[in-house]
Amino acid sequence: MVALLPSLGLLGCGDTINHYSTTNVYGQSGADAGSEDEEPPPRPGPRDAGEEPTEPEDASTPEDASTPEDPSTPEDASTPEPVEPDSGTAVDPDAELLVGAPKPNTATADLDVDVFGTAGNKYWFAVDPAQVERMNNGGGGGVIIDGPWFGGDIYTPGDQGGYTTFAKRLLVTKAGAPSKTADFGKVEVRVVGQSTNRPWTPDSIPNLKVDTNEFQEKLEVNDVEHLRFNNGLVGSIFREKLTLDVFDGLGYPAPRATYAWVSSNVWGAEVDVPYTLVEVYKRGFCRRQGDAWGGDCNNIWEFVGDLDGIAQSPENCQLKECENTRAQEFSDAVLGTPQGEGFKDALTEWVDWDAFHKFQCLSWLLWIGDDALHNYNNVVIAERKDGLFQYLPYSVDISAGQDWYQNTPLYGQNMLARGCQSDEQCWADTIAMCEDTVAKFIALDPVAMVDAQYTELETLGMLRPGDEGRHKQLRDWYVTRVEDAAAELEQYRELPPQCEYPYIQCGDSCQLEWE
Repeated sequence: MVALLPSLGLLGCGDTINHYSTTNVYGQSGADAGSEDEEPPPRPGPRDAGEEPTEPEDASTPEDASTPEDPSTPEDASTPEPVEPDSGTAVDPDAELLVGAPKPNTATADLDVDVFGTAGNKYWFAVDPAQVERMNNGGGGGVIIDGPWFGGDIYTPGDQGGYTTFAKRLLVTKAGAPSKTADFGKVEVRVVGQSTNRPWTPDSIPNLKVDTNEFQEKLEVNDVEHLRFNNGLVGSIFREKLTLDVFDGLGYPAPRATYAWVSSNVWGAEVDVPYTLVEVYKRGFCRRQGDAWGGDCNNIWEFVGDLDGIAQSPENCQLKECENTRAQEFSDAVLGTPQGEGFKDALTEWVDWDAFHKFQCLSWLLWIGDDALHNYNNVVIAERKDGLFQYLPYSVDISAGQDWYQNTPLYGQNMLARGCQSDEQCWADTIAMCEDTVAKFIALDPVAMVDAQYTELETLGMLRPGDEGRHKQLRDWYVTRVEDAAAELEQYRELPPQCEYPYIQCGDSCQLEWE
Protein backbone atom coordinates (compact mmCIF):
# COMPACT_ATOMS: atom_id res chain seq x y z
CA MET A 1 0.00 0.00 0.00
CA VAL A 2 2.83 2.32 0.44
CA ALA A 3 5.85 3.27 -1.57
CA LEU A 4 9.21 3.72 0.08
CA LEU A 5 10.78 7.16 0.09
CA PRO A 6 14.16 6.99 -1.58
CA SER A 7 15.78 9.53 0.75
CA LEU A 8 14.53 8.06 3.99
CA GLY A 9 14.78 5.08 6.29
CA LEU A 10 16.24 1.75 5.37
CA LEU A 11 17.21 2.88 1.90
CA GLY A 12 19.96 4.83 3.62
CA CYS A 13 21.52 1.57 4.81
CA GLY A 14 22.70 0.50 1.39
CA ASP A 15 19.75 -1.84 0.84
CA THR A 16 18.55 -2.45 -2.68
CA ILE A 17 14.83 -2.95 -2.55
CA ASN A 18 12.85 -4.05 -5.58
CA HIS A 19 9.31 -2.87 -4.95
CA TYR A 20 7.94 -5.16 -7.60
CA SER A 21 9.85 -8.35 -6.92
CA THR A 22 6.71 -10.22 -5.93
CA THR A 23 3.83 -10.82 -8.31
CA ASN A 24 0.60 -11.80 -6.61
CA VAL A 25 -1.64 -13.66 -9.01
CA TYR A 26 -5.31 -12.88 -8.65
CA GLY A 27 -7.39 -15.32 -10.58
CA GLN A 28 -11.01 -16.18 -10.77
CA SER A 29 -12.80 -15.65 -7.51
CA GLY A 30 -13.31 -18.91 -5.68
CA ALA A 31 -11.03 -20.97 -7.94
CA ASP A 32 -8.71 -23.59 -6.48
CA ALA A 33 -5.36 -22.19 -5.37
CA GLY A 34 -2.55 -23.08 -7.73
CA SER A 35 1.06 -22.29 -8.47
CA GLU A 36 2.21 -18.69 -8.11
CA ASP A 37 3.99 -19.11 -11.45
CA GLU A 38 0.73 -19.53 -13.31
CA GLU A 39 -0.13 -16.80 -15.78
CA PRO A 40 -2.75 -14.45 -14.34
CA PRO A 41 -6.10 -14.37 -16.09
CA PRO A 42 -6.80 -11.33 -18.24
CA ARG A 43 -9.24 -9.93 -15.66
CA PRO A 44 -10.56 -10.73 -12.20
CA GLY A 45 -12.95 -13.31 -13.58
CA PRO A 46 -16.30 -14.66 -12.46
CA ARG A 47 -16.56 -16.66 -9.28
CA ASP A 48 -16.70 -20.43 -9.78
CA ALA A 49 -16.05 -20.07 -13.49
CA GLY A 50 -13.34 -22.35 -14.72
CA GLU A 51 -13.11 -21.46 -18.40
CA GLU A 52 -12.19 -18.36 -20.31
CA PRO A 53 -14.96 -16.86 -22.46
CA THR A 54 -14.78 -17.99 -26.09
CA GLU A 55 -15.76 -16.31 -29.30
CA PRO A 56 -19.18 -17.26 -30.72
CA GLU A 57 -19.04 -20.16 -33.17
CA ASP A 58 -21.01 -18.18 -35.74
CA ALA A 59 -18.63 -15.60 -37.14
CA SER A 60 -21.24 -14.25 -39.53
CA THR A 61 -22.67 -11.75 -37.06
CA PRO A 62 -23.82 -8.64 -38.94
CA GLU A 63 -21.58 -5.63 -38.56
CA ASP A 64 -24.41 -3.61 -37.07
CA ALA A 65 -25.00 -5.82 -34.04
CA SER A 66 -26.99 -3.13 -32.28
CA THR A 67 -30.11 -3.84 -34.43
CA PRO A 68 -30.97 -7.56 -34.64
CA GLU A 69 -32.28 -8.55 -38.08
CA ASP A 70 -34.70 -11.08 -36.60
CA PRO A 71 -37.19 -9.32 -34.30
CA SER A 72 -37.88 -12.63 -32.56
CA THR A 73 -34.29 -12.88 -31.31
CA PRO A 74 -34.23 -12.99 -27.48
CA GLU A 75 -33.02 -9.79 -25.88
CA ASP A 76 -29.51 -9.68 -24.48
CA ALA A 77 -29.77 -10.61 -20.80
CA SER A 78 -27.27 -7.88 -19.98
CA THR A 79 -29.66 -5.19 -21.26
CA PRO A 80 -32.42 -4.05 -18.89
CA GLU A 81 -35.90 -4.90 -20.12
CA PRO A 82 -37.56 -1.75 -21.48
CA VAL A 83 -40.59 -0.47 -19.65
CA GLU A 84 -43.67 0.57 -21.61
CA PRO A 85 -44.51 4.27 -21.15
CA ASP A 86 -47.99 3.44 -19.90
CA SER A 87 -46.93 0.64 -17.56
CA GLY A 88 -46.82 2.91 -14.51
CA THR A 89 -43.34 1.61 -13.56
CA ALA A 90 -40.57 4.19 -13.25
CA VAL A 91 -37.38 3.52 -15.20
CA ASP A 92 -34.31 3.34 -12.97
CA PRO A 93 -31.90 5.95 -14.39
CA ASP A 94 -28.97 3.79 -13.26
CA ALA A 95 -30.33 0.54 -14.73
CA GLU A 96 -27.41 0.06 -17.12
CA LEU A 97 -24.97 0.31 -14.21
CA LEU A 98 -26.93 -2.19 -12.11
CA VAL A 99 -27.06 -5.13 -14.49
CA GLY A 100 -26.41 -8.22 -12.36
CA ALA A 101 -26.62 -6.33 -9.06
CA PRO A 102 -28.60 -7.82 -6.18
CA LYS A 103 -32.15 -6.53 -5.79
CA PRO A 104 -32.73 -4.36 -2.71
CA ASN A 105 -35.29 -5.85 -0.35
CA THR A 106 -34.45 -4.10 2.92
CA ALA A 107 -34.40 -0.50 4.10
CA THR A 108 -30.95 0.85 4.94
CA ALA A 109 -31.98 1.45 8.56
CA ASP A 110 -33.08 -2.18 8.87
CA LEU A 111 -29.97 -3.81 7.41
CA ASP A 112 -28.37 -5.27 10.53
CA VAL A 113 -25.10 -6.13 8.82
CA ASP A 114 -22.07 -6.61 11.09
CA VAL A 115 -19.56 -4.70 8.99
CA PHE A 116 -16.35 -5.83 10.72
CA GLY A 117 -17.62 -8.75 12.79
CA THR A 118 -18.80 -10.97 9.91
CA ALA A 119 -16.78 -11.94 6.86
CA GLY A 120 -18.36 -12.34 3.45
CA ASN A 121 -20.66 -9.33 3.25
CA LYS A 122 -20.99 -8.04 -0.30
CA TYR A 123 -20.64 -4.45 -1.58
CA TRP A 124 -21.83 -3.62 -5.09
CA PHE A 125 -20.73 -0.29 -6.59
CA ALA A 126 -22.59 1.20 -9.56
CA VAL A 127 -20.16 3.76 -10.98
CA ASP A 128 -20.46 6.00 -14.00
CA PRO A 129 -17.49 5.57 -16.39
CA ALA A 130 -16.72 9.30 -16.19
CA GLN A 131 -16.36 9.01 -12.42
CA VAL A 132 -14.12 5.97 -12.76
CA GLU A 133 -11.87 7.96 -15.08
CA ARG A 134 -11.67 10.79 -12.54
CA MET A 135 -10.87 8.33 -9.75
CA ASN A 136 -8.09 6.79 -11.79
CA ASN A 137 -6.61 10.19 -12.67
CA GLY A 138 -7.02 11.74 -9.23
CA GLY A 139 -3.53 11.12 -7.83
CA GLY A 140 -2.45 8.59 -5.23
CA GLY A 141 1.06 7.21 -4.91
CA GLY A 142 4.25 9.04 -4.06
CA VAL A 143 4.26 10.81 -0.74
CA ILE A 144 0.62 11.90 -0.95
CA ILE A 145 -1.55 9.54 1.05
CA ASP A 146 -5.12 8.87 -0.08
CA GLY A 147 -5.66 12.09 -2.00
CA PRO A 148 -4.96 14.16 -5.08
CA TRP A 149 -1.62 15.83 -5.61
CA PHE A 150 -1.44 18.84 -3.27
CA GLY A 151 -5.16 18.50 -2.51
CA GLY A 152 -6.32 19.11 -6.13
CA ASP A 153 -6.56 22.24 -8.25
CA ILE A 154 -8.38 25.28 -6.85
CA TYR A 155 -10.54 25.52 -10.01
CA THR A 156 -12.21 22.78 -12.03
CA PRO A 157 -14.33 22.97 -15.20
CA GLY A 158 -18.07 22.92 -14.61
CA ASP A 159 -19.79 21.77 -11.45
CA GLN A 160 -17.59 18.81 -10.55
CA GLY A 161 -17.79 19.23 -6.81
CA GLY A 162 -14.06 19.60 -6.38
CA TYR A 163 -12.14 16.36 -6.08
CA THR A 164 -15.01 14.34 -4.64
CA THR A 165 -15.65 11.24 -6.74
CA PHE A 166 -18.56 8.92 -6.18
CA ALA A 167 -20.53 5.81 -6.96
CA LYS A 168 -24.09 6.47 -7.99
CA ARG A 169 -25.26 3.52 -5.93
CA LEU A 170 -23.85 1.32 -3.19
CA LEU A 171 -25.78 -1.88 -2.56
CA VAL A 172 -24.82 -3.86 0.54
CA THR A 173 -25.80 -7.51 0.97
CA LYS A 174 -25.57 -9.14 4.37
CA ALA A 175 -23.72 -12.45 4.45
CA GLY A 176 -25.82 -15.54 5.12
CA ALA A 177 -29.45 -16.43 4.68
CA PRO A 178 -31.99 -15.08 4.15
CA SER A 179 -30.52 -12.67 1.62
CA LYS A 180 -30.93 -9.06 2.72
CA THR A 181 -29.79 -6.18 0.49
CA ALA A 182 -30.13 -2.44 1.01
CA ASP A 183 -29.52 0.38 -1.47
CA PHE A 184 -27.47 3.18 0.14
CA GLY A 185 -27.58 5.40 -2.92
CA LYS A 186 -24.82 7.84 -3.79
CA VAL A 187 -21.60 7.61 -1.75
CA GLU A 188 -18.12 9.06 -2.03
CA VAL A 189 -15.58 6.60 -3.44
CA ARG A 190 -11.89 7.22 -4.05
CA VAL A 191 -9.14 5.10 -5.56
CA VAL A 192 -6.27 5.30 -3.07
CA GLY A 193 -2.92 3.84 -2.11
CA GLN A 194 0.75 4.04 -2.93
CA SER A 195 2.58 0.84 -3.86
CA THR A 196 -0.75 -1.00 -4.14
CA ASN A 197 -2.39 1.82 -6.07
CA ARG A 198 -4.06 0.40 -9.15
CA PRO A 199 -6.56 1.97 -11.55
CA TRP A 200 -10.12 0.72 -11.54
CA THR A 201 -10.39 -1.11 -14.85
CA PRO A 202 -11.89 -4.41 -16.03
CA ASP A 203 -8.42 -5.93 -15.62
CA SER A 204 -7.20 -4.52 -12.29
CA ILE A 205 -8.17 -4.29 -8.63
CA PRO A 206 -7.91 -0.89 -6.91
CA ASN A 207 -7.94 0.08 -3.26
CA LEU A 208 -11.20 1.88 -2.49
CA LYS A 209 -12.02 4.33 0.27
CA VAL A 210 -15.69 5.05 0.92
CA ASP A 211 -17.47 7.79 2.87
CA THR A 212 -21.22 7.13 3.06
CA ASN A 213 -21.98 10.50 4.67
CA GLU A 214 -20.56 12.79 1.98
CA PHE A 215 -23.81 13.25 0.03
CA GLN A 216 -26.42 12.00 2.49
CA GLU A 217 -26.25 13.35 6.00
CA LYS A 218 -25.86 10.75 8.76
CA LEU A 219 -25.97 7.84 6.28
CA GLU A 220 -24.04 4.86 7.69
CA VAL A 221 -23.80 1.13 7.13
CA ASN A 222 -24.98 -0.01 10.55
CA ASP A 223 -23.09 2.78 12.38
CA VAL A 224 -20.05 2.65 10.07
CA GLU A 225 -19.46 5.67 7.83
CA HIS A 226 -15.93 5.04 6.50
CA LEU A 227 -14.85 1.88 4.67
CA ARG A 228 -11.39 1.04 3.33
CA PHE A 229 -11.20 -1.86 0.87
CA ASN A 230 -7.59 -3.05 0.37
CA ASN A 231 -6.58 -5.19 -2.59
CA GLY A 232 -3.78 -7.22 -0.96
CA LEU A 233 -1.51 -6.90 -4.00
CA VAL A 234 1.68 -6.55 -1.93
CA GLY A 235 1.19 -8.60 1.22
CA SER A 236 -1.43 -10.97 -0.27
CA ILE A 237 -4.89 -11.31 1.20
CA PHE A 238 -3.37 -12.87 4.34
CA ARG A 239 -0.93 -10.45 5.94
CA GLU A 240 -2.75 -7.24 6.76
CA LYS A 241 -5.69 -8.74 8.64
CA LEU A 242 -3.50 -11.29 10.40
CA THR A 243 -1.01 -8.67 11.57
CA LEU A 244 -3.80 -6.45 12.88
CA ASP A 245 -5.31 -9.46 14.64
CA VAL A 246 -1.98 -10.10 16.36
CA PHE A 247 -1.82 -6.47 17.52
CA ASP A 248 -5.33 -6.83 18.91
CA GLY A 249 -4.59 -10.21 20.47
CA LEU A 250 -1.62 -8.71 22.30
CA GLY A 251 -3.68 -5.82 23.63
CA TYR A 252 -2.47 -3.02 21.36
CA PRO A 253 -5.08 -0.72 19.74
CA ALA A 254 -5.56 -1.62 16.07
CA PRO A 255 -8.28 -1.08 13.47
CA ARG A 256 -10.78 -3.86 12.94
CA ALA A 257 -10.48 -5.89 9.74
CA THR A 258 -12.44 -8.56 7.91
CA TYR A 259 -12.95 -10.02 4.44
CA ALA A 260 -15.62 -8.82 2.04
CA TRP A 261 -16.77 -9.29 -1.53
CA VAL A 262 -16.76 -6.29 -3.86
CA SER A 263 -18.62 -6.17 -7.18
CA SER A 264 -19.19 -3.44 -9.73
CA ASN A 265 -20.32 -2.70 -13.24
CA VAL A 266 -16.66 -1.84 -13.90
CA TRP A 267 -15.82 -5.57 -13.79
CA GLY A 268 -19.13 -6.96 -15.01
CA ALA A 269 -22.07 -8.79 -13.55
CA GLU A 270 -20.33 -12.13 -12.98
CA VAL A 271 -17.31 -10.85 -11.07
CA ASP A 272 -16.94 -10.89 -7.26
CA VAL A 273 -13.54 -9.82 -5.91
CA PRO A 274 -12.27 -10.70 -2.40
CA TYR A 275 -11.00 -7.71 -0.42
CA THR A 276 -9.60 -6.98 3.02
CA LEU A 277 -11.96 -4.46 4.62
CA VAL A 278 -10.18 -2.33 7.24
CA GLU A 279 -11.54 0.18 9.71
CA VAL A 280 -10.55 3.78 9.03
CA TYR A 281 -9.02 5.78 11.88
CA LYS A 282 -11.81 8.11 12.94
CA ARG A 283 -13.43 9.21 16.16
CA GLY A 284 -15.33 5.94 16.52
CA PHE A 285 -12.01 4.12 16.82
CA CYS A 286 -10.92 6.51 19.58
CA ARG A 287 -14.09 6.05 21.56
CA ARG A 288 -13.76 2.27 21.44
CA GLN A 289 -10.53 2.61 23.44
CA GLY A 290 -12.59 3.71 26.43
CA ASP A 291 -10.97 4.71 29.72
CA ALA A 292 -7.48 3.75 28.49
CA TRP A 293 -7.55 6.87 26.34
CA GLY A 294 -9.69 9.02 28.56
CA GLY A 295 -12.78 8.09 26.53
CA ASP A 296 -11.86 9.64 23.18
CA CYS A 297 -9.09 11.40 21.27
CA ASN A 298 -8.53 15.03 20.43
CA ASN A 299 -6.80 14.52 17.10
CA ILE A 300 -5.50 11.84 14.72
CA TRP A 301 -2.92 12.48 12.00
CA GLU A 302 -1.72 10.28 9.15
CA PHE A 303 1.42 11.36 7.31
CA VAL A 304 4.90 10.58 6.02
CA GLY A 305 8.01 11.70 7.89
CA ASP A 306 9.07 12.32 11.47
CA LEU A 307 7.29 14.16 14.26
CA ASP A 308 8.18 17.55 12.83
CA GLY A 309 5.89 16.77 9.86
CA ILE A 310 2.80 16.02 11.92
CA ALA A 311 1.04 19.32 11.24
CA GLN A 312 2.59 20.32 7.91
CA SER A 313 -0.57 19.75 5.86
CA PRO A 314 -4.28 19.89 6.64
CA GLU A 315 -4.54 16.62 4.70
CA ASN A 316 -2.78 14.90 7.62
CA CYS A 317 -5.83 15.35 9.85
CA GLN A 318 -8.09 12.27 9.94
CA LEU A 319 -10.98 13.94 11.76
CA LYS A 320 -13.31 16.67 10.56
CA GLU A 321 -10.69 19.11 11.80
CA CYS A 322 -7.59 18.96 14.00
CA GLU A 323 -6.09 21.40 16.45
CA ASN A 324 -2.38 21.22 15.73
CA THR A 325 -1.01 23.47 18.47
CA ARG A 326 -0.20 20.77 20.99
CA ALA A 327 1.15 18.46 18.28
CA GLN A 328 3.67 21.13 17.30
CA GLU A 329 4.56 21.61 20.95
CA PHE A 330 5.09 17.85 21.27
CA SER A 331 7.40 17.82 18.27
CA ASP A 332 9.34 20.78 19.66
CA ALA A 333 9.62 19.09 23.06
CA VAL A 334 11.12 15.93 21.53
CA LEU A 335 13.53 17.91 19.35
CA GLY A 336 14.54 20.10 22.29
CA THR A 337 15.18 17.27 24.75
CA PRO A 338 18.85 16.24 24.81
CA GLN A 339 19.48 12.58 24.10
CA GLY A 340 20.94 10.46 26.86
CA GLU A 341 20.05 9.91 30.48
CA GLY A 342 16.73 11.49 31.45
CA PHE A 343 15.29 11.61 27.92
CA LYS A 344 12.31 9.45 28.85
CA ASP A 345 11.56 11.25 32.10
CA ALA A 346 11.57 14.61 30.36
CA LEU A 347 8.74 13.55 28.04
CA THR A 348 6.38 11.68 30.38
CA GLU A 349 3.71 14.39 30.02
CA TRP A 350 3.69 13.84 26.27
CA VAL A 351 4.21 10.13 25.59
CA ASP A 352 2.52 6.94 26.77
CA TRP A 353 5.88 5.24 27.10
CA ASP A 354 4.51 1.76 27.77
CA ALA A 355 2.55 2.00 24.54
CA PHE A 356 5.61 3.30 22.65
CA HIS A 357 7.81 0.47 23.95
CA LYS A 358 5.19 -2.09 22.91
CA PHE A 359 4.73 -0.51 19.48
CA GLN A 360 8.48 -0.71 18.88
CA CYS A 361 8.54 -4.34 20.03
CA LEU A 362 5.68 -5.31 17.74
CA SER A 363 7.26 -3.59 14.74
CA TRP A 364 10.39 -5.66 15.32
CA LEU A 365 8.58 -8.89 16.22
CA LEU A 366 6.33 -8.81 13.15
CA TRP A 367 8.91 -7.35 10.73
CA ILE A 368 6.90 -4.21 9.95
CA GLY A 369 9.80 -2.37 8.37
CA ASP A 370 7.88 0.21 6.34
CA ASP A 371 6.62 1.99 9.44
CA ALA A 372 7.02 5.20 11.41
CA LEU A 373 10.03 3.99 13.42
CA HIS A 374 12.12 2.38 10.68
CA ASN A 375 11.20 4.15 7.44
CA TYR A 376 9.32 7.34 8.42
CA ASN A 377 6.32 5.97 6.55
CA ASN A 378 2.73 4.97 7.29
CA VAL A 379 2.73 7.24 10.33
CA VAL A 380 -0.48 7.47 12.35
CA ILE A 381 -0.43 9.31 15.69
CA ALA A 382 -3.34 9.96 18.00
CA GLU A 383 -3.50 12.69 20.61
CA ARG A 384 -5.62 10.94 23.19
CA LYS A 385 -8.18 12.65 25.39
CA ASP A 386 -5.83 12.20 28.35
CA GLY A 387 -3.29 14.38 26.51
CA LEU A 388 -0.76 11.66 25.64
CA PHE A 389 0.43 10.85 22.12
CA GLN A 390 0.45 7.31 20.75
CA TYR A 391 1.57 5.63 17.51
CA LEU A 392 -0.90 3.30 15.78
CA PRO A 393 -0.37 0.48 13.23
CA TYR A 394 -1.17 1.39 9.64
CA SER A 395 -0.67 -0.27 6.27
CA VAL A 396 0.85 -3.37 7.85
CA ASP A 397 0.60 -5.60 4.78
CA ILE A 398 4.39 -5.28 4.53
CA SER A 399 5.07 -7.58 7.47
CA ALA A 400 5.72 -11.16 8.54
CA GLY A 401 8.39 -11.99 5.98
CA GLN A 402 7.06 -9.95 3.05
CA ASP A 403 9.89 -9.61 0.53
CA TRP A 404 10.55 -5.88 0.79
CA TYR A 405 11.50 -5.84 4.48
CA GLN A 406 13.37 -8.80 5.88
CA ASN A 407 14.79 -8.94 9.41
CA THR A 408 13.43 -5.63 10.69
CA PRO A 409 15.68 -4.57 13.62
CA LEU A 410 14.43 -3.62 17.06
CA TYR A 411 16.42 -0.40 16.90
CA GLY A 412 14.37 2.43 15.40
CA GLN A 413 15.46 5.49 13.43
CA ASN A 414 12.93 8.23 14.11
CA MET A 415 13.74 10.86 16.73
CA LEU A 416 11.63 9.43 19.54
CA ALA A 417 13.13 5.95 19.08
CA ARG A 418 16.69 7.32 18.90
CA GLY A 419 16.14 9.34 22.03
CA CYS A 420 14.95 6.31 23.97
CA GLN A 421 17.83 4.25 22.60
CA SER A 422 20.26 6.81 24.05
CA ASP A 423 18.73 6.57 27.54
CA GLU A 424 19.87 3.48 29.45
CA GLN A 425 16.72 3.29 31.58
CA CYS A 426 14.39 3.87 28.63
CA TRP A 427 16.10 1.12 26.67
CA ALA A 428 15.97 -1.27 29.63
CA ASP A 429 12.23 -0.64 29.79
CA THR A 430 11.97 -1.39 26.07
CA ILE A 431 13.72 -4.74 26.51
CA ALA A 432 11.49 -5.63 29.47
CA MET A 433 8.39 -4.83 27.42
CA CYS A 434 9.69 -6.93 24.53
CA GLU A 435 10.31 -9.90 26.81
CA ASP A 436 6.72 -9.74 27.97
CA THR A 437 5.43 -9.22 24.43
CA VAL A 438 7.36 -12.19 23.04
CA ALA A 439 6.04 -14.46 25.81
CA LYS A 440 2.46 -13.38 25.09
CA PHE A 441 3.04 -13.72 21.35
CA ILE A 442 4.06 -17.35 21.79
CA ALA A 443 1.05 -18.00 24.04
CA LEU A 444 -1.24 -16.42 21.44
CA ASP A 445 -0.36 -19.27 19.06
CA PRO A 446 -0.12 -17.24 15.85
CA VAL A 447 0.43 -20.40 13.77
CA ALA A 448 -3.08 -21.52 14.69
CA MET A 449 -4.31 -18.05 13.71
CA VAL A 450 -2.73 -18.48 10.25
CA ASP A 451 -4.45 -21.82 9.80
CA ALA A 452 -7.81 -20.47 10.97
CA GLN A 453 -7.51 -17.58 8.53
CA TYR A 454 -6.84 -19.95 5.64
CA THR A 455 -9.83 -22.09 6.58
CA GLU A 456 -12.07 -19.03 6.74
CA LEU A 457 -10.98 -17.84 3.29
CA GLU A 458 -11.39 -21.33 1.88
CA THR A 459 -14.90 -21.58 3.30
CA LEU A 460 -15.82 -18.19 1.84
CA GLY A 461 -14.48 -19.20 -1.59
CA MET A 462 -11.98 -16.33 -1.54
CA LEU A 463 -8.76 -18.25 -2.21
CA ARG A 464 -7.15 -17.57 -5.58
CA PRO A 465 -4.32 -19.10 -7.60
CA GLY A 466 -1.08 -19.07 -5.60
CA ASP A 467 -2.75 -18.55 -2.21
CA GLU A 468 -2.01 -22.07 -1.05
CA GLY A 469 1.71 -21.44 -1.49
CA ARG A 470 1.46 -17.98 0.10
CA HIS A 471 -0.28 -19.48 3.11
CA LYS A 472 2.47 -22.06 3.53
CA GLN A 473 5.18 -19.41 3.28
CA LEU A 474 3.45 -17.26 5.89
CA ARG A 475 2.83 -20.22 8.16
CA ASP A 476 6.51 -21.23 7.97
CA TRP A 477 7.51 -17.67 8.89
CA TYR A 478 5.36 -17.70 12.02
CA VAL A 479 6.64 -21.15 13.04
CA THR A 480 10.20 -19.84 12.83
CA ARG A 481 9.36 -16.58 14.57
CA VAL A 482 7.84 -18.34 17.55
CA GLU A 483 10.99 -20.46 17.84
CA ASP A 484 13.59 -17.71 17.39
CA ALA A 485 12.17 -14.43 18.74
CA ALA A 486 13.28 -14.80 22.37
CA ALA A 487 16.86 -15.69 21.42
CA GLU A 488 17.03 -12.86 18.88
CA LEU A 489 15.95 -10.35 21.51
CA GLU A 490 19.11 -11.06 23.51
CA GLN A 491 21.30 -9.40 20.87
CA TYR A 492 19.53 -6.08 21.48
CA ARG A 493 20.15 -5.75 25.21
CA GLU A 494 23.04 -3.35 24.76
CA LEU A 495 22.41 0.26 23.81
CA PRO A 496 22.88 0.78 20.06
CA PRO A 497 25.67 3.05 18.78
CA GLN A 498 24.84 6.76 18.79
CA CYS A 499 25.24 8.14 15.28
CA GLU A 500 26.09 11.77 14.52
CA TYR A 501 24.90 13.52 11.34
CA PRO A 502 25.40 12.78 8.44
CA TYR A 503 25.49 9.18 9.69
CA ILE A 504 22.35 7.26 10.54
CA GLN A 505 21.85 4.13 12.57
CA CYS A 506 21.53 1.04 10.42
CA GLY A 507 21.07 -2.06 12.55
CA ASP A 508 23.94 -2.07 15.01
CA SER A 509 26.23 0.29 13.08
CA CYS A 510 26.37 3.85 11.72
CA GLN A 511 26.36 4.44 7.97
CA LEU A 512 26.13 7.46 5.71
CA GLU A 513 22.52 8.16 4.85
CA TRP A 514 23.14 7.92 1.11
CA GLU A 515 25.15 4.70 1.17
